[in-house]
Amino acid sequence: MNIKIYCVNPQKVIEEKMKKAKSNIIFSATLIPMDYFMKMYSYDEEDFIINLKSPFDVKNRLLMIGDNVATTYNKRFETSCDIASYIANCVQAKKGNYMVFFPSYKYMELVFEKMKENYPDINTSIQESNMSEEEKEEFLSMFDEDNKETHVGFCVLGGHFSEGIDLTNDKLIGVIIVGVGMPQIGIERDIIKDHMKDSNKGFDYAYVYPGMIKVLQAAGRCIRTDDDKGVILLLDKRYSQRIYQSLFPYEWYPNFRVRKSDDVKTLCEKFWSK
Repeated sequence: MNIKIYCVNPQKVIEEKMKKAKSNIIFSATLIPMDYFMKMYSYDEEDFIINLKSPFDVKNRLLMIGDNVATTYNKRFETSCDIASYIANCVQAKKGNYMVFFPSYKYMELVFEKMKENYPDINTSIQESNMSEEEKEEFLSMFDEDNKETHVGFCVLGGHFSEGIDLTNDKLIGVIIVGVGMPQIGIERDIIKDHMKDSNKGFDYAYVYPGMIKVLQAAGRCIRTDDDKGVILLLDKRYSQRIYQSLFPYEWYPNFRVRKSDDVKTLCEKFWSK
């Protein structure tokens, strides 16, 4: 028999550790939503909080939202060709390196096969599970700013390539995120949901917030320096819902809603021509 000790709410543990220090500084680009992290880190009314805008010029990025395509589990096969079309129209607007992020390996592999079938001329690579450090470096080496042709890397949200890399300048000029990053429904997440139900935000704490944090981290791969310029495309119907829009950071405005994949190519070509 295996017994697992699972920390449902880290608030008390973090509070205990932080009180042992004279001061604590918590800094991150993805401390959104603020009230969620305030609760998790045991916020006190005397604590000082500041929310700074991104230092990067929003004119250097194009943010598009395709909120007419469903990416929920039972719709993934049905809309996989639509997703592939969105990706193709985005990357065909300008030669360069792009990354596409998915909530799971299985979903990623499904759309990857559709891309190879429908757009064989687009160079693609895919993140494998349990990659060694050498394999990760080899994967990243494909994102060379001197590439003669467009290269598209397929990756998973929450993995190594969505959080801990810096592909500056023309090493990466576009990020496409499929879905809202929501974790798979499961026992552990449901325990968190039930634990937080008194706040009426149990589902948000267990599923919505962790998912959007992954999305924010992946989108952040696109612009890493003042000189970077790139496009970001979010694909999921749920991005039109108020709960998700309330989690958009300041720098995600302005943005453009796209209703079909052809609109993406038009917007991208206009952006890159400036």
